[in-house]
Amino acid sequence: MKALAIKNIEECLDGTVIKEISFDRALDLTDYEKLSKLGESKLYNFERPFFKIISGGGYMIKGVIGECDIRLIITGADKEKFITEINDCVGVTGNRQ
Repeated sequence: MKALAIKNIEECLDGTVIKEISFDRALDLTDYEKLSKLGESKLYNFERPFFKIISGGGYMIKGVIGECDIRLIITGADKEKFITEINDCVGVTGNRQ
């Protein structure tokens, strides 16, 4: 899996940053299982399976199985560290914005 882009969605006054990571293919359950190692994970079996992973390190990942992107909500201070952790976890490379 390759990250095509990491773009800023929003930067809040409280320091929270929301980023979107777009991949070259849709996420599947194997990708979810890799990401779930980063924190407490929940998979909701809706029509479009939605997942949420909450890390004790200051970020949350949200996504939908079958979609090509995830949302990263960062509340901790070291924003680049969290992006690197996610990249290392799922073995991706790509462009950052």
